Amino acid sequence: MKLRQWTIVAAVGLLAAGFGLFRYMSAQKKPPAQKPQIRQTRYVKIEKVRNTTVTTQVEITGRVTARQKAEIFAEVSGTLLAGPTPFKEGTYFVKDAVLFRIDDREFRLTLAALKSAFQNRVAQMLPDLKLDYPGAYPAWEVYFRSLDVEKPLAAPPPAQSDQERLFVTTRDVYNQYYQIKSQEARLEKYVLKAPFDGVVTQSGIDPGTLVRVGQKLGELLNLGSLEVEAAVPMTQARYLSPGATVELFSEDTPGRWTGTVSRMAGALDPSTQTVKAFVSVAGPGLLEGMYLKGKIAAGRIDDAVVLDQDRLIAENKVYVVENDSLLALREVEVVRRLGKNVVIKGLNDGERLVVETLPLLPVGTVVKTYE
Repeated sequence: MKLRQWTIVAAVGLLAAGFGLFRYMSAQKKPPAQKPQIRQTRYVKIEKVRNTTVTTQVEITGRVTARQKAEIFAEVSGTLLAGPTPFKEGTYFVKDAVLFRIDDREFRLTLAALKSAFQNRVAQMLPDLKLDYPGAYPAWEVYFRSLDVEKPLAAPPPAQSDQERLFVTTRDVYNQYYQIKSQEARLEKYVLKAPFDGVVTQSGIDPGTLVRVGQKLGELLNLGSLEVEAAVPMTQARYLSPGATVELFSEDTPGRWTGTVSRMAGALDPSTQTVKAFVSVAGPGLLEGMYLKGKIAAGRIDDAVVLDQDRLIAENKVYVVENDSLLALREVEVVRRLGKNVVIKGLNDGERLVVETLPLLPVGTVVKTYE
């Protein structure tokens, strides 16, 4: 054989011998010892079930608003006169108190002239009335003598017949009478009396100012008639009804107030899925615009348990521990949702209820418990 061929044969032989030696050495090497697996025990927090009567409440937050608020606009013109108390912001008043007056001297003189003309009209009618309708004359004579330009105008005597009514109408008596009564009603608008007990919350006038018709003069507020407007989730609104008691408080000022649900809105807000509830409230320290929080009693549920809603599995199941160490699922009835909590029924007293959030574990998982 040639030298080149012998070289190739020798190289192949060396490779085969090396591979055989590697296989022999690998067979003699012991596999590494595996560490024994340590099984970890899961600990879960539990509480023993104790069914009780749960008094449910609906929590609300809302802004105080006035049920009685009045914006004052001038219906007559004239110079504003000083009243018994200044018409300024923060001034308190009682119902029917005079808040301010507008100078009515010119208007009173005009009204007196109208009454005098009316008196003259009746006087001119009396002679003809005595001749044509003698039975009606005595009543009209008494009426004429009672007329006084300084007093409110009384109603004319009722007509005893259609002919008499026609006679008086043609003398323009009824027309003048109603014109004067209209002006007497207008005269009352020169004096503003308080429509309720309250306080002045806005004033834009001072004594001596010329008041124009339609000018805004101020705003009044009844502090004894306040209410809190709150948005209640649709899921809880069905438990409320007018007349329910509400305990209210503020996080910004000391004090607590007791209110009453006065009415519920008849429509659902589609954007927030809430229903408006209005709570009547009154008391010292309340101001329009302040925010109050409150709790409304919403009934009692017997033989129930309150649980964090995060503990529910698939909306209506909870974990319990049976035989001291085996995890089990128990189906329950969710009676009511209260914010982040739920009221459930269906558990027996003494059962071990898991009260922490667990991942989804198979039924029968062995656990250790602590309270």
